[in-house]
Amino acid sequence: MQIEQEEIQSILTPLRNLRFRRLWISSLFSFLSSQIFPICATLLLLKGEKPALAISLLLSSQIVAYLIFAPVGGLLADRFSRMRLVRVSLFLRFLVALQLLVGPTPEVSRLTITVFIMGMIDAGSSGAGSALLPDIVEANGLQAANALRAVTGRVASISGPGIAIFLVSTTSAKVGFSFTAAGMLIALIALMRLKVVTTKTYEREKFRTEILAGYKFVKQTKWMMTVMVILALQTTILFGAEMVLLPIISTREFETARIFPLAIMSLSLGSLISAAFAAKFRAKQLYKWAYQKRVLDWDLMTDISLQHRLELPQIM
Repeated sequence: MQIEQEEIQSILTPLRNLRFRRLWISSLFSFLSSQIFPICATLLLLKGEKPALAISLLLSSQIVAYLIFAPVGGLLADRFSRMRLVRVSLFLRFLVALQLLVGPTPEVSRLTITVFIMGMIDAGSSGAGSALLPDIVEANGLQAANALRAVTGRVASISGPGIAIFLVSTTSAKVGFSFTAAGMLIALIALMRLKVVTTKTYEREKFRTEILAGYKFVKQTKWMMTVMVILALQTTILFGAEMVLLPIISTREFETARIFPLAIMSLSLGSLISAAFAAKFRAKQLYKWAYQKRVLDWDLMTDISLQHRLELPQIM
């Protein structure tokens, strides 16, 4: 293991790369739009009849869309141009958000179908979006680039609800939906001039054969199916408490719908602060072992968690 100071990059270093900067701007507006849309939809449903049932349908449609189409996203990213998939995804989400501006204020059924389609498009392109980085950023900058994308997503999850509160309170939910559409369009424009060298493709099995092989592998591996079911139940319960119970209870107790987005912002801010402190603490641990104790063997760094020690050879 070698640790060279010039290889340790700041989290902002990837922004010097013009191609990554365009990808980052696109991700920023995409993340922000994705946060504004569900908050505006939830605030709109809180004003109607049976808000708990309406928000539950909204949440269920999103989860079902991800469960069905998330496995397809990885296969699509391996078969087609990743940049093209991301562009098509942004354009489709722009159109889906745009249709909410036509006609009367969207009802529960229309919003539920819209959220399902949004989730379907997002799940189908999620693999392509995360797989673009190695084609744009050099190997020694991947860690910083991934960290910056993660921080950007977290910042968007903090500011998005705040923007949604302002838009719905001062104007209407339709204005929030228009901001969603505009954000997707800006994200798409940022990628239009971004050229990515096509990665080498290999001969693959038929699409149906590959996806059935994946499901067969999961079915045969008993522990994997059990873990997936537990994670699905855990996610459903947590999402249900956060996205259904929290807005209903906070609105009834405080007689305003503004508390719910503020709570989401606080949750995201707390996790961002925790992650920042954890990253700083880990950096100090590595510095102490490498430069003060002159220990370069990961296995000997005993105060670093086993999981993190296993990840270090891949990062450094």
